[in-house]
Amino acid sequence: MYGVNMSCLSSAAMKEPLVDVCEGNMINSTTCMILDLDLVNMKKEDVEFANEYSVIMTRDDNVHALVAWFDVHFSDLENPITLSTSPYKKYTHWK
Repeated sequence: MYGVNMSCLSSAAMKEPLVDVCEGNMINSTTCMILDLDLVNMKKEDVEFANEYSVIMTRDDNVHALVAWFDVHFSDLENPITLSTSPYKKYTHWK
């Protein structure tokens, strides 16, 4: 997917796909933003992307999953608000 060879995970992922919640203290590495989209002004082609990224392990521990999340900034409102699904923020129903 997106240039990352995850073929070694395919048989396990198809048997038992998992969408779950994790707490921030469960993250074993630094984080990085992979893509930032302006949903108001973007073009359809903007979702076709390739990007390099890296994370640095911060603990000597096992890695059990790749954790991804998104934030949505409603900045044009009278009272701007951000919806975050980050493990570092309060849990929401988005899973």
